[in-house]
Amino acid sequence: MSLALGLFVARLFRLLHPLLLVIGISLLGNALDVKNSYCKCEEFPIEDRPFVAIWNAPTGGCSVNFSININLRDFDILENPKQTWNGKYVTVFYNAQLGLYPYFTNEQGTNSYNGGMPQLIDLAAHLRKMKRDIIKKIPDPDYSGLVIIDWEGWRPTWERNFDSKRIYQSRSVELVQDKHPEWSMEEVIEEAKKEFERTARVFMESSIKLARQVRPKGLWGFYGFPDCFGSNETNYRCSDDHQEMNNKLKWLFSSSMALYPSVYIYDQQSWNKAFTYGRLEEAIRLATWVSKENKRTVPVFPYFRHLYEGKPFEFDYLTLVDLHNTIGQAADMGAAGVVMWGNRRDENTSPEVCTQLNDYIKTKLGPYFESVRHRTEVCSQKKCKGRGRCVDSRLISARWVAEEPRLYAPTCKGSPKLFSPFIRQHSSYHNHRGDQAKTNLHIPNKSYSKGHNSPVAVKTHHKHGLSSKQRKYLMKELTLLNATGSRKVFLKSRHRNSTKDFVVFMSTSDSAVEVNKAPQDADRGVVATSGLHYHDQLNDSPSFTETASSRAMAPSKLMLCNESSPEYTNCEIMKESPSAYNSGFHFPHTYVVFICASLGSALLVSTTFIMSYYYCNIRKKVEDDEDIPRGD
Repeated sequence: MSLALGLFVARLFRLLHPLLLVIGISLLGNALDVKNSYCKCEEFPIEDRPFVAIWNAPTGGCSVNFSININLRDFDILENPKQTWNGKYVTVFYNAQLGLYPYFTNEQGTNSYNGGMPQLIDLAAHLRKMKRDIIKKIPDPDYSGLVIIDWEGWRPTWERNFDSKRIYQSRSVELVQDKHPEWSMEEVIEEAKKEFERTARVFMESSIKLARQVRPKGLWGFYGFPDCFGSNETNYRCSDDHQEMNNKLKWLFSSSMALYPSVYIYDQQSWNKAFTYGRLEEAIRLATWVSKENKRTVPVFPYFRHLYEGKPFEFDYLTLVDLHNTIGQAADMGAAGVVMWGNRRDENTSPEVCTQLNDYIKTKLGPYFESVRHRTEVCSQKKCKGRGRCVDSRLISARWVAEEPRLYAPTCKGSPKLFSPFIRQHSSYHNHRGDQAKTNLHIPNKSYSKGHNSPVAVKTHHKHGLSSKQRKYLMKELTLLNATGSRKVFLKSRHRNSTKDFVVFMSTSDSAVEVNKAPQDADRGVVATSGLHYHDQLNDSPSFTETASSRAMAPSKLMLCNESSPEYTNCEIMKESPSAYNSGFHFPHTYVVFICASLGSALLVSTTFIMSYYYCNIRKKVEDDEDIPRGD
């Protein structure tokens, strides 16, 4: 009996062990995040998320040149349309792309642009050209993405122009000597430093102030600031001298709308974590100072590279350890996100490089970032009411928390806010000799939830499949669709000079689903909606009053489909309704698992107790009675 009981308990434990292990790790991880965290209470500037990753690499070349699509959307990594350097989420201005930035292209100073030195620039001419450059590159006056000024010719701090940048010191000395040949070298150097730093400040400060005037909603900032120049002598943290140098640049940080320090890693080294921490710590310190002095928050978006900087041509990708040292630390310290940078050599040099990059994103970079994003959002909702980001109290200075209680707090003010799920394109790409593969279109049988009396508010998610004009008309039709209460509506956009017509149907039925298509245009493109009934009268356009119904809802999905046929269809989701998440009360998954595990554990304990009681008090007694000699 005892053997049977032991086997039963062991078998039951084996069945419950994976479940108990998963729930235990989940609950312990969340508890540790909340327990050791402050809330950094500030607005989320991008997509209303506490932590985002923005792709800033021209990997669209992989698709154009080799028909290899770099898949970022499945991992919630934000990308510009067609995966270009400049677009919806991020725009970068390099040396020669913004105004009349002066710099030398070699250490000897024999080749210069715009005079090479900030002391020699015509500031008015620079600002006039800069305004034209901004308007040309960012035509949208309401642009609200990241805007990085990447001027790396010289640094505005005199002492930091060393090695290849020493030319700016020597030329500054020459300029002063030409004006004051009678001065001593000590006097010349002192004046050269003053003139250089003064004109450098005027040039950079005037530039970013103009940029903020022209595109006021953009998150303007300078790449590589602040820097730390840490070494092993200070455990790669900013020394007192470099902190003082950064303090003298507070005019730069006060003028910036975001900070963009660099956390590029040179090679696999044991000190990578300390190196990254030093730069992040200094950026957070200065962002906290700006918050205190200017009463506004300055988000930090460290620039991250998925290759080791010391081996760019070997395509040596960061290990999971160094992904944690960079992306993970940035999230734990309260950064608003990371910018994932790459140049053309990194990605589109060959099909092999593009394939290798795509595999790395699928297996390491993408899943790791997705786990970090999920963790930050869970902690934000549990501890900060969804109105701030969790910051690991062990990684930031307690002095910052004490000096800026408006920014750092045990929790954030306001009503709790939930994060809507990201809308993803769950499709795989297979490329054969330049032909774009076709992906299966999954259409759910039930796309709507019952019980709604008004249309569900939807969150649009723009993909790069449509031009801006097409998207404008499509969104206009969606607005009409959501505003009306019709059971079935046929809408057709009729904008001029285009063969593209977008058809939208709407229905609340839960019966079988068919895909509705618009007439094919010259590009074989069609628009289809899921969860809708077939409507074969393509010229029928009923008025809203004739089809009014209080229970009508918008389609759960809207897709742009190319080369569609009965066997397959290649689509991009343009819009997805969160109705499935708002249709009623849903038990959180963690609680469901926890309750199941608790019930299972209770069952295990109860069964063990009953069997033990039975054996010890009943079965054992019967066996003892049977062993007692009978006096017959």
